Amino acid sequence: MASDLKLAGQIYLLSFKKDLDELHLKQLLVIINDKTSTKQQIKDNIQTFFEGIGGEIFVKFNKIQTKLLFKQGIYASKILSCKNELSEEAKAILEKASKIKNDFSLTPEQEKRKLLELFGSLSDSVKSEFKILAQIFGKEKWI
Repeated sequence: MASDLKLAGQIYLLSFKKDLDELHLKQLLVIINDKTSTKQQIKDNIQTFFEGIGGEIFVKFNKIQTKLLFKQGIYASKILSCKNELSEEAKAILEKASKIKNDFSLTPEQEKRKLLELFGSLSDSVKSEFKILAQIFGKEKWI
């Protein structure tokens, strides 16, 4: 279960693999894989990293940021449209998961642990509801 930041980090690495020198790639990897910083700190550090490089790299970073935000919006609206079809229990779980995902004071590891706890105690009926959602969203391309 990859966090949104982890996914974004992987997208940045793939997108900038040819644009950044080895030192910058290593620095970006350190930022993305930081286990002690909160999600907000990691997000800010990624922003600062690309601002520091500047130029075309920063322009490209901003374009990717815009695409990611757009895709997140599409993803969120798809979840909202499917929500009406879910049981009350599944809706409550989605609400809790959303709060966890939107809590940027957590480290990625804390987020992962909380989500695993939340989804680890699902009833079989809710699991099957989420399997259907996973099939719908598993085909989603981020970039």
